[in-house]
Amino acid sequence: MQDNLIGWADMIFCFEKKHLRRIKENYAEEIAGKTVITMNIPDEYEYMDEELQEILEGYTEEYLL
Repeated sequence: MQDNLIGWADMIFCFEKKHLRRIKENYAEEIAGKTVITMNIPDEYEYMDEELQEILEGYTEEYLL
């Protein structure tokens, strides 16, 4: 993950708790004051999986509107 991606983000979405843990371990200072949300979606989908896209759209809609 590139530092600059975290730097400009107001909100960060993680699939699983292990992803959140890694972000906290590696980027604690960069995420201070930012909203970090764990969606509890298993990280088992292929790139651009249509089902995953629907899940993500449904989950993030309330945060992004």
